[in-house]
This record gives sequence, structure tokens and C-alpha cells, in this order.
Amino acid sequence: MKERQELAALVDSCLTRGVPHEVDLNVPRHYIAAPVLRDAAYNQAYRGKLLPVVFADGSHPPRFPVGVFTADGAPPNATKQTLLSRQANVIKLGTMSLRHPDLDYLVDLYVNRNKELAGDETNAEKERIAFDRTVKLFADPAVDRVGEVWVYHTGLEPMIVGFYRGVVEVLRTRRKAGKRGLVFRPWLYAPQVGGFRTDADRDDDEAGVRYSPDSPGAKAESYEPCDPWF
Repeated sequence: MKERQELAALVDSCLTRGVPHEVDLNVPRHYIAAPVLRDAAYNQAYRGKLLPVVFADGSHPPRFPVGVFTADGAPPNATKQTLLSRQANVIKLGTMSLRHPDLDYLVDLYVNRNKELAGDETNAEKERIAFDRTVKLFADPAVDRVGEVWVYHTGLEPMIVGFYRGVVEVLRTRRKAGKRGLVFRPWLYAPQVGGFRTDADRDDDEAGVRYSPDSPGAKAESYEPCDPWF
């Protein structure tokens, strides 16, 4: 989609030319920024670089690691239908509770609790909280028995940046420790993948709705898989 291409070009210019000198990751929505960060993390042209990030309130989180991974060891390509047919040994993860309550019927647990990120912290502090929670969660030895982690997004962009910075840290730490691979596979709400619905649109759709297992957001089929982190 156009917005994703524009953000990717901005990130590339920042990393290769220093213009702009930092990238505002509050502006692009999470379903735009996350795939761009993923591509940058696997782009060896950026090896050794760190992406300077700023948020709308002027706060600065730690720079985002890019060029840190290669395609070696990538999980085999699979269609959405194939993935949904083999959900054994999968953890379904929400990024924050209470954001879209219909996700309660779909995910196994959340990384962050809504009230933990609802205070007066700067956006950079919220990014750090999400990073810390992600790293702590996946330091649990029980994770070694997991095959894939399916990540279902909600909004709050600083949280998403912190989550994926945490994913980078988790994957690098596991590799250094000689542990077997772990796959994080994002699933984005299908109408947002095509750029047709924003989080506000989704909120409007859900206003006054009585949530149930039949709600669109509660069904795995309502989400589209994206390129995995591994």
C-alpha cells in the first residue's frame, strides 16, 4: 500500500542519507509501521545501523536495530489456510488488553495490560514498558516448547515499536544462547491490511456491540498473516 511504501522510503533516507535525522513512528499506524520495521530488520544493507525514532510528544526511545537478521532459516512459505489448519504448538498473543475486547476470545494472553499504558508516561516510556514486558515474557523457559507466536495487533504505536524492539532482543538472545528458533508471525486485521479501515473505524464499528465468539475480531479468519520474525 502507498503509506507503507512512503514510510519505507523515509526510513531508507534516514538510514542512508541522514535525512530526516529521525523518523516519527507515531504518525504511521501500527499496521503500516510494523511491516516496515520488519523489512528493515532483515535488510542487510542496513547492517550495523540503528534507526533514530521520535514520537509525537517529542520523546525518544532507544534507536531501533535494523539489518540484524538474514533470511537464513526462514520458515517455509505457507498460505493463510495452511497456517490456520496447523495451530498446534502456537501461542496466540495480543499486544494489549481491553483495546479490542473481541480479541479475548482469540488470544491466549496479552503482553501489556491496558492500565499499565494509560498513565501520564511519555510515549518513549510506554515503548520501554512494552519492550521490557516482551523480553520478560519470552525469557520464560516454557517458551522453548513453543513453535510459533502469532501476534494480533491493536493500536498505540509506541507500544508496537517497543514490542518489536523486544522481539529483536529476544531472537538475538536466543541465538547467542544456542536455543532453537522461535517464530513471531504478525496477523493484521484484514480490512486494515488493505488500508480500508483505521483503528478509529474499527472502534466505531464496535461501539455498542455485544462481543461474542462470533464477532469478526474474535475469528482468526478475520486476520491476514504477515512476514514472520525468526
